[in-house]
Amino acid sequence: MKFDNLINMNTLYRCRSAFIGAAIITSLALGSGCNSTSVKPEVESDAVVVTMLSTEEYIPQLSLDKEGLTLPYMPSIDPYSLQKGQLKKQDIVTFIEAKRAVDQGKGSEAKILLSMLIDRKPKLSGPWVLLGDLAFAEKDLSLAVRQYQKAIDLNPGNINAHLKRALTQRMQGEFLEAQNSYALALTRWPDFPEAHLNLAILYDIYLNHPIRAQRHYEAYQFLTGGHNTKVKGWLDEVQQRTGIARKLSQVHYQLVQVGVQ
Repeated sequence: MKFDNLINMNTLYRCRSAFIGAAIITSLALGSGCNSTSVKPEVESDAVVVTMLSTEEYIPQLSLDKEGLTLPYMPSIDPYSLQKGQLKKQDIVTFIEAKRAVDQGKGSEAKILLSMLIDRKPKLSGPWVLLGDLAFAEKDLSLAVRQYQKAIDLNPGNINAHLKRALTQRMQGEFLEAQNSYALALTRWPDFPEAHLNLAILYDIYLNHPIRAQRHYEAYQFLTGGHNTKVKGWLDEVQQRTGIARKLSQVHYQLVQVGVQ
């Protein structure tokens, strides 16, 4: 049984304020809030300049057959879900107990269990994601980023860690770092719906790139069948600002072959 796969991806949301023009992306498990910090084109820290990475290449591209008809789109599979490993029953039980303690707000108990598990299985990334969640809940965002980074170092395919690191960086006002983290997540899984959605929100609200935001909103709706009416509203609104036609519209949603490898 794969240990890390016990971690579920949380549903993410956005809130707006008509007065401060800010938004928040958060998960049900992590809490919420809004941030109106402005962003500079570049951020320099310890002589390292953070620049925006290209993400256009991760937008789903439709192909045509010889007769000019649009071919069905087969999304790439989440690589994390394909990872397999053997764990002892004791380790699985410990992780489940630690996850339950985290969910119940029993931080001290969870840390003891996770420390025991890390001692037994130092190469597992899942425990570090939970430690990041605990640090986030305790509002130690810098520590949370380091814990999520540790999980990524151990398992670069852990998409949960990528997404949560980006969220935490965004909440710290590190918008370019968050953009880089979402871009890295998409290098691992180009058809990662939640990464497209949260990147769109980041472009839309925090980085003032409405065209890029529109493309990633389109990608999210395309990959999820366009069922999210709230995201549809955001996409409609940003398209009114850009005046640019959609490349992935509702007529294309039926072309996505879910579950086909």
